[in-house]
Amino acid sequence: MSEEPQPPNQADQPQPPSTNYGYQSYDQTYPSYNVQPSYSVPATTDNNTNAPNRWRRWVGYNALAFGLSCVIMPLGCCVMSVIANVLRSGLQELVDNPNFNLAGAIGVFVLLSFPLFLTIGVASMIQRAALYHQVPAKLWFFGSALSGIAAMFVAMMLMGMIAALFDLDFTPNAYLLSIVGIFAGTSTGIGFFQWWQIRRVVINAWHWPLISGATWTGLGTLILGVGMRYLYNRLGI
Repeated sequence: MSEEPQPPNQADQPQPPSTNYGYQSYDQTYPSYNVQPSYSVPATTDNNTNAPNRWRRWVGYNALAFGLSCVIMPLGCCVMSVIANVLRSGLQELVDNPNFNLAGAIGVFVLLSFPLFLTIGVASMIQRAALYHQVPAKLWFFGSALSGIAAMFVAMMLMGMIAALFDLDFTPNAYLLSIVGIFAGTSTGIGFFQWWQIRRVVINAWHWPLISGATWTGLGTLILGVGMRYLYNRLGI
């Protein structure tokens, strides 16, 4: 009797790679990294800059900058008086005719642009030290100086227009108000630019223009305003 051939044992046969051996098949997917993350890492801040008593440091450095500016500005004016004899003529004209003159004020302001630029620039570098040098030096220097000159120009124009509108004379009270207006307007322009630069590295950066503006306006009014008014009254000019 001949034996019938038996089918081959499937266990002995090589299995194709697609055989799942009784497990359910699944598609392995990998995460896609093409999508940009929806979060952002905040800029690092300096604990010293954001310390609770930082206002003391800010007031001190702004006061130092103001004191140094009181030395740089007159020296710059002396240099300009040597270079441009027109400056002396313009100032003499204001002394001879002590009334608010918009054209004369603009002329003197243009001639004082160089010492103003130098004074504000140097003062801004001292202010930068109060912030632990966390802002770019060149942008801080030129931006503060240019914004300060522009703000002072606008403040002088506004005060000249108001004086011409109400026909105001050059009196001690008017002089004091002009000092307050010039320092407040200039510090506002500089403070806005500086706030824009430090708002990413300083918590509550709006404190900076308030403190610096109050320091400059207060010292300017006290020294150049009240002090000069006292001399004006004592000398009987």
